[in-house]
Amino acid sequence: MKLLFLITARGGSKGLPRKNVLPLGGKPLLHWSIAYARFFTKDEDICLSTDDDEIMACAAECGLGVPFRRPVELASDSAGSEGVLRHALAEMEALRGCHYDGVVLLQPTSPFRRRSDLVELLRLQQNDGADLAVTLRQPAHNPLQVGWLRRDDGSLQRLADKAAWDRQSLPPVFEFNGALYLFSRELLDRGWMQDARRLLGRDLPAANSVDIDTRLDLDWAEFLLQKKAVDLDWRF
Repeated sequence: MKLLFLITARGGSKGLPRKNVLPLGGKPLLHWSIAYARFFTKDEDICLSTDDDEIMACAAECGLGVPFRRPVELASDSAGSEGVLRHALAEMEALRGCHYDGVVLLQPTSPFRRRSDLVELLRLQQNDGADLAVTLRQPAHNPLQVGWLRRDDGSLQRLADKAAWDRQSLPPVFEFNGALYLFSRELLDRGWMQDARRLLGRDLPAANSVDIDTRLDLDWAEFLLQKKAVDLDWRF
């Protein structure tokens, strides 16, 4: 199975300017995702989609070439992942003269994914029929327990039934943590995430689910590294 490893890193971050090239553990954040992809594939099947010269130069520092620049219309705040992924897939297949069976989407802002996480997602796809396999995290508080809805008259109503207010009786709730997305080619040819016929996921620990969007997030990630609180099964 031939996979495209797509790293998405635009230059216009507002929450934390230049976040993709800022250091974490002594390495630019971008290098974490490049090094991770290299455990699984060759550079010819790693695509960095970016619109930014500094990010391109940062990739070049560790020897990864950038064969094309992301179009301006796909680099705005409102541009979604789907358009970026489809553009990169088409460009890479044209440049390489190949056909990819799926795409692994890596966001540099989620540096603490483990090698075993992708191995498990591949198993979920190959053995359990997932056309979309993702990494997950459990929110700190189950919204079924602490969540409220506002009615039209302004009064509040619990998300969960009164009988389910007890924490132990509630089913676990998960959310995508952004670390890994594994798309089958069949799903991409058919549609997008909402068209997945079998969506499966792997639950990651809270520390591995850090998503860096602010200076506080970056400081927290650095703190976790220094305290050896992150469960990682690889190093640079």
